[in-house]
Amino acid sequence: MDEDTVLLEDSSVELSTSANADATPSTFDPVTIVTQLITESTKLLTSTAVQTTTSIMSALSSTPSTVAMETSTIAMDTTPMTDASSISTTESILSTSTASSPITETLLFSWFDYTIFALLLLLSTFIGVYFGFLSKIKQNNKKEYLLGGKTMNKFPVSASLIASHISGITMLGVPSEMYSHGTQYWMFIIPAFTVALLMKTIYLPVFYDLQVTSAFTYLELRFDKFVRSAASLVYALQCIIYIPIVIYVPALAFSQVTGINLHVITPIICVICIFYTTVGGLRAVVWTDTLQFVLMIGACIAVIVLGISSVGGFMEVWEAADRGKRLIFFK
Repeated sequence: MDEDTVLLEDSSVELSTSANADATPSTFDPVTIVTQLITESTKLLTSTAVQTTTSIMSALSSTPSTVAMETSTIAMDTTPMTDASSISTTESILSTSTASSPITETLLFSWFDYTIFALLLLLSTFIGVYFGFLSKIKQNNKKEYLLGGKTMNKFPVSASLIASHISGITMLGVPSEMYSHGTQYWMFIIPAFTVALLMKTIYLPVFYDLQVTSAFTYLELRFDKFVRSAASLVYALQCIIYIPIVIYVPALAFSQVTGINLHVITPIICVICIFYTTVGGLRAVVWTDTLQFVLMIGACIAVIVLGISSVGGFMEVWEAADRGKRLIFFK
């Protein structure tokens, strides 16, 4: 019995020694140490960022935002989660989304906005149908189809020129530019008026006397057909590059406020524009641009009036811009 006891004690000592020998290298394994350091650093940075964001959002927003940040803290935790905690986190996210849904709904189109947009498309289509099939003035020659018979009034022609040069990029980009970098963009008005004055006094009288309808025709008269073809090719390439951007930017904004797929609304608008242009000729294009011009000016006036009234008057807007150092006129 004594010998057996001694043998058992020796074997237990050997087992404990081998276990310690196996455990010792893992304690000082450099890969494990680096992994633990990275894990702890990540946890520390994550918790710090979440706490900072939570403090900022809690100061700027109400209870639903705090719930959202607490939900984000739970979701960003790096520790393993059980099925029950996953379900509770999902329910918290859904409840937060439900609480913030009224804010999201105010940013989307209402039935009134959809009605105006649908009426604009229908009226544009009707204008093309009217001048193509119903009007007494038939589009049966080049002068009527391409030049509108040279008998159109000043207002629709002027409105069409303005609407053609103010695209969705201008309506969306200029306010963003001035809000981000200040009112220095107003200097663009000076060269614009200068160029318009030069065009009126130098170029337009020449075009009117020659009765040419485009700069390309003038280039052929002044030089030769090769120069006209080269200029036409450059302009065509410019249109191929520029027009998709002009179409994409407002379509992207429309997609954001309606939820309609970008690739659905873009072909619809393009088909309607091609239809009334092809069927109605220049008269349809001019009157459709006039309609768009009136709607665009009315929308701008509505935004200005509602924006100024919502903050308490024009002086409040001016003082807020001054505090933000956005009033830059000559710099």
